[in-house]
Amino acid sequence: MTLRSTCRIVLIMIRMPMFLGVFLNFFVGGVTIKLLVKDPRSFQSYIARWIQLHAKIIRLILNIRITVGGGNGDSSLDFRAKHDVVLFVSNHLSYLDAVVLASLWPMLFVTSVEVKETLFLGHLARASGSLFVERRNRSRVSEEVGAIASAMLNGCSVMVFPEATSSNGEDVLPFKKSMFASAVLAGVPVRPLSLAYTHINGATSNRHNRDLVCWYGRMEFLGHFLGLLGLTGLKSKIQVGEDLEPNMFPEHSKLAEASWIRIRTMYRTMLSGAELSPDVRTKHDQSKDRLGNPFADAASLRELESNQFSSFV
Repeated sequence: MTLRSTCRIVLIMIRMPMFLGVFLNFFVGGVTIKLLVKDPRSFQSYIARWIQLHAKIIRLILNIRITVGGGNGDSSLDFRAKHDVVLFVSNHLSYLDAVVLASLWPMLFVTSVEVKETLFLGHLARASGSLFVERRNRSRVSEEVGAIASAMLNGCSVMVFPEATSSNGEDVLPFKKSMFASAVLAGVPVRPLSLAYTHINGATSNRHNRDLVCWYGRMEFLGHFLGLLGLTGLKSKIQVGEDLEPNMFPEHSKLAEASWIRIRTMYRTMLSGAELSPDVRTKHDQSKDRLGNPFADAASLRELESNQFSSFV
């Protein structure tokens, strides 16, 4: 057994009981809050703060360092000055995304009923007051949009991953549009976030190591999670775009499209930067002819990619 393998096993053995302790405390506390706090507005506010506290602890356990910047390069964390309540939307790479994002801002999460039925993740989602959606059942869309809007009207920001699935991080998948109607209904802005894991175990992220963090497709959860516990540390970068006001768009589908364009532009800019290894940059550079200049402004990307986007619901 190599020294690296030994260190990985030791990290897993140390972190597993710590993580289980955090999960148990979170679950018991979440159930207690639900039993004691009957007012929905107060419950969602308390649970959002409870999520943020435990996300910070998990970040510490996993040694995750985060750099946050605005779309204009601003490195300030004060992105909540204009609006206290927003609909956060982000690209989606892993179950770890929720930990990274919730550690920075108090929020509730929208997730699928498939996650609700998943061992461990389902218990965690229910304890955290997640808002569940059935993406395959179009008849419940209005009810689900109303629940999300209600949470924001109650004073809680909500996080949506509109790709409706996680990916390997090669690109940002086109967005599902329906959940953006909740921002219109609640009259709150959409705040686009672009998330990337730039370093894994001290090495720049590339196609060889990215699956240690990215969780997608038919990956088995337990094995992936144990591998994540064995990592020495991670670095993540988040770019925060300017808020998109719903009243500036004729319909929620256009709001969804503008959000996708903004997040994809920020994400491809990060992937084209010096932080990631050459093999990742090359793959994205080769797509310029098909998808246009990744540094183009939103108006140009809208014209280039509207046909691709319009085929998705």
